[in-house]
Amino acid sequence: MNNAVLVKTSGDVFPIENTSLKGLEIAMDSKLFQAVYLRVKPFFYEGRHYDIMLVDDDGHNRGLWYNKTATDMYHENTKPNDHSIVGDVIFTTNEVWN
Repeated sequence: MNNAVLVKTSGDVFPIENTSLKGLEIAMDSKLFQAVYLRVKPFFYEGRHYDIMLVDDDGHNRGLWYNKTATDMYHENTKPNDHSIVGDVIFTTNEVWN
């Protein structure tokens, strides 16, 4: 069972085997993360829930593509706003950090 999955802008989901900080940086092609805690509605994939979403904090400046899956999850877990998530994201759990 994987503690992290990568969700591409296409919506495709890939398990991440190496959940070290370096492994996450490589999977997302970024070293600048922002964590979004999914307290209201976690992301579900293959029977597992993920309660943390890591986004590329510099994605808008880098001109990355819109990520509908991530934006939808963000809006379901925050107060109403018009912010969008761009680039690939990682959904993970607190287990990665323990």
